[in-house]
Amino acid sequence: MSFYHFFKAIDDKVWLKLGLQTSHNHTLDLINRSHHFDAYIDAVKRAKALGFQVCAHLILGLPGETAADCHTTLDRIIEVGVDGIKLHPLMVVRGSLMAKQYAAGELEVMEEDDYIALAAEMIQRTPTHVVYHRIAAQARRPTLIAPEWCTTARGVSSKIAKVLAVEGVQGSKLKILSTN
Repeated sequence: MSFYHFFKAIDDKVWLKLGLQTSHNHTLDLINRSHHFDAYIDAVKRAKALGFQVCAHLILGLPGETAADCHTTLDRIIEVGVDGIKLHPLMVVRGSLMAKQYAAGELEVMEEDDYIALAAEMIQRTPTHVVYHRIAAQARRPTLIAPEWCTTARGVSSKIAKVLAVEGVQGSKLKILSTN
């Protein structure tokens, strides 16, 4: 019995989680991911051919990336055929190259309000058939160096939910986008 068939026998939905982070090759090179977006496309095609559902991990606030870059990544993964998404902010952790860059003042992290606004907007731009597995993440001290607000994911998730309740839920900006 194959790995896939073993899990398929347990549960009808088998997810393959891919740590894409961004669709921008220059950023992938910058953060040493050792893959490009074309490798993600290939992995999705193979996974879909085997019957897997695909969940993409995306990081908001990567060095040099703007909100527009994040929206482009979202549009690209939707076009390729993503079934689920895990969002989280860039977190600087002890022992990483980014920790050294952060300590030297060469790296900035997102403010909590900026992350909340961008995450909510991305959710609003996502078709409702795509499942959000996570919209925030946390790390603990002493592992986490920055941003401080990432020590609790629950509070951030609640704040994103409040924005969505007021400004529109998942998929609510799709009609607006298609008429522009």
